[in-house]
Amino acid sequence: MSIKIISPQLSSSLIAESVKEDFGLAATPVTTLSGSTSSSLSKSLDVIYNVVNTPKSTTTATLNINVPFGATYTASYNNLTPSIANFTASTQTYGYITDGTASINVMVGNRTKNIQSLISQKLNTTVALFSSYVTNSLAYNIYFSGSASISGLALNPTTQNIYSSTNDTTFTYVRNTASWVSGINQTCVPVYSNTSGQVYNGMLVTPDILICANHAPHSTGDILYFLDNNNTTISKSIIGTSNIVGSDILVARFSSSLSSSIKPARILPSSSYQGHLVNLSTQAQLATQVPCVWFDQYRKIRIACINTMQLPTSFVYFSPPSGSSPFFPWYVTPIGGDSGAPLFFIINNELIAIGALFTPANLPGISSFTSQINSTIIALGSTSSLVTMSLSAFPTYSQ
Repeated sequence: MSIKIISPQLSSSLIAESVKEDFGLAATPVTTLSGSTSSSLSKSLDVIYNVVNTPKSTTTATLNINVPFGATYTASYNNLTPSIANFTASTQTYGYITDGTASINVMVGNRTKNIQSLISQKLNTTVALFSSYVTNSLAYNIYFSGSASISGLALNPTTQNIYSSTNDTTFTYVRNTASWVSGINQTCVPVYSNTSGQVYNGMLVTPDILICANHAPHSTGDILYFLDNNNTTISKSIIGTSNIVGSDILVARFSSSLSSSIKPARILPSSSYQGHLVNLSTQAQLATQVPCVWFDQYRKIRIACINTMQLPTSFVYFSPPSGSSPFFPWYVTPIGGDSGAPLFFIINNELIAIGALFTPANLPGISSFTSQINSTIIALGSTSSLVTMSLSAFPTYSQ
C-alpha cells in the first residue's frame, strides 16, 4: 500500500535577477506511506485527524513554478544536494536518498531562485493526517465555503476570471457570472487605477477608505475605479494617505463615500491574532486546509491556505494548500506585480478582509492594527471606521 500526502513547505529566495518578468517558486512536501497500514480517527480542538500506523513514511517534495499569465517558459535546474535527493525535471519532484535539506537552483530566463526542502524517512511510525474540521467550527465554515464553491468545476479562465470582459480605455467592465465566486459580493476590490492599472489594488474597508500595501501604494490624486454588481463603473479620487507605523499597511481616503452599491469588506475581530482564546486554532491553520482567496494582477481569483495568524509580529502567513486538498490546483505562487493584492476569508458567503500582500508568503493582518487604522482614518478627516464581523456563533479554543 502506498499513500501520498502533500502539504506546503518553504518559500524560495531570489539569488540572481536580470530580466523584466518575475516567476514564483514554491516547494510542496509529498509524504508517501509504504507497506501495510492501520488507521483511526482522532479529534483535537477543531481538527479531525486520521491517525495512521505505517512501517515506512518518506517525505520528499514537488516544485511549483508560476510565471506571468499567458507566458511560456523553459526552466533549468541545478541540484545542489544530489547526495540527499535526486531530482526529476520532467515531473519537478525529488526522490529520497537520505535525510537532510535538499537545495536546488531554478533558472527561468535570466532569473535564478533557490529553494530548499526537507527530505526524511521514518520507520515504524505514526502519522496524523488531516481528515476534516469539526462541524460548526469556523475552520469548517471557511473550508466548506471554498470547497463547495469549486466542487465540480474545471480549472480554467472561465472559472477563475473575475470579469468576462474588460476595457481599460473606456472603463467598462462586465463581471464573470461563471466564476466560482460569482455568488459572492466582490465590489470592494478596485478594478483599475489611472496610475497603476490593474495592480496594487487593495480593498475598500469603509465607504471612503481603502487599504493597500505601503510598499506598492496608491497616492493622493490617484483615481480608482470600482464595479458594482450591475456592471456600473464608479470612480473616486484619493485625497490623502497615511502609513500605519511599523507595518506595510497604507490607509487611503477618497474624496467622498462610494455609492452604496459598492460594499466595503468587513474584518475579523482583533482577538483572531492573539495567543489565547481564538475561533481558528493553531492546529487548524497548520493543517494548511483553511482556504483564503486573493485577487491577482491578472484579474483572476486564486486560492491559498492560511498557516499562521498567531505571531506577535502581527503577520499572517499563507502557503500552497495541501496536495490532498481540493484547493491545491487553484494555487499559484504570487509574483512581482501581485504586491498589494487583497486577501480574504470567505465566511458565510462573504469576503472578510485579511490584508494586502506584502511578500509571496505573508502580509500584515488588518485586524491586529484595528485601533491604529481607526485613528488614522479619523486623522485623514473621515468619520467612518472599520466594521468587524462577529464570530460569536463559532466555538473558541485555548492556544
